[in-house]
Amino acid sequence: MSITKKLVLVLGPIVLLSTSLHIRTAFGDIPLEPINVSYAISSTVNYDGSNGMIDFDVNVTLECEITYNCSVEGQIQPPTETKPATCYLGVSPYSGTLTVDYHIDRPFMSDLDGKRSIPLPQGGQELLGDSPPIEIPIDSVGTLVIIVHGHLLGDVSIASTLHISLEWSTWETHEFDVLCNTPTALLTMETAYNVYFTVTVSLVGFDVASKDSTAKQVSGNPSVEFVIPEFPTMLILPLFMIATLLTVIIYRIKHTP
Repeated sequence: MSITKKLVLVLGPIVLLSTSLHIRTAFGDIPLEPINVSYAISSTVNYDGSNGMIDFDVNVTLECEITYNCSVEGQIQPPTETKPATCYLGVSPYSGTLTVDYHIDRPFMSDLDGKRSIPLPQGGQELLGDSPPIEIPIDSVGTLVIIVHGHLLGDVSIASTLHISLEWSTWETHEFDVLCNTPTALLTMETAYNVYFTVTVSLVGFDVASKDSTAKQVSGNPSVEFVIPEFPTMLILPLFMIATLLTVIIYRIKHTP
């Protein structure tokens, strides 16, 4: 193998790697490892009908996981940069299970007692905003209809210099600027899920009663942490030097008798 080919094999990948790394850090959107956060919340709905009417007690338990995604575009250093890095922080559903434990008192008929657990029909899409009605069968005589009203809260801190509050009522991505004077920036976020339920009891095809639970809020586990790396601008100097050296060596080899 000629010296020229050896140089190309050795220095070529270095140049390509340096080039791709520089372009990616300077211009690309760098995704970080997503984090799943769990939430579990229970709420009881009590309904007392008038004399001779149906009463019910329904305990609704929601267990779910939500994925937090983070990506960064630009450079967090130096602090004198006129255009800071942009951080994109988004949420997406991962899973959800809805459980109801019910007691329905029917004055002239036998009471109905039971417990049902189902995965959320849309895989967790129902967790934010106002969900479509979720039907859960009650024996063979009716259904419990649950509507989830939920939103997410996030308290973000970055490198002890930036504190912002975020809220999600839809599956969207928030963006904000990041600029600090440390080689890397630690983004931490304490999250909470706020939710209430609308419970409707329907028997033999007729809605008997409907009632909202009180709103409750639970903290997520674990806390969200993303390490935002520094995107060094000094890569361009060794990149230029390597490329120039490679060009000169190849030129001299080709033109040396």
